Amino acid sequence: MAEYTHVKHTFEPVYDENSKILILGSLPSVKSREQGLLEKSKIEKIYVNGTIAGKYYKKYVLPLTGMEATILQSTSPLNCRYNLEKLVDNWKVISDKY
Repeated sequence: MAEYTHVKHTFEPVYDENSKILILGSLPSVKSREQGLLEKSKIEKIYVNGTIAGKYYKKYVLPLTGMEATILQSTSPLNCRYNLEKLVDNWKVISDKY
């Protein structure tokens, strides 16, 4: 039977006191979860990268924040249903607002 290795992704979150949006994927880093991002910033809107991230956000984070998230099309290379042009068009909702 294969052995599993626990891996921690410890990259730092990128935000400051002026941040207004938060973009989450399905694998937030340990540091991001420890930082309490919403408590230390003025986040106005949350976006998630794909339906899996949206599913986990709704299940685990929405009850804590009370902030709905907008689910955007996944940028994963495994998501081959959308070409780059369609992804850019879908994600433009962020730049159009901010």
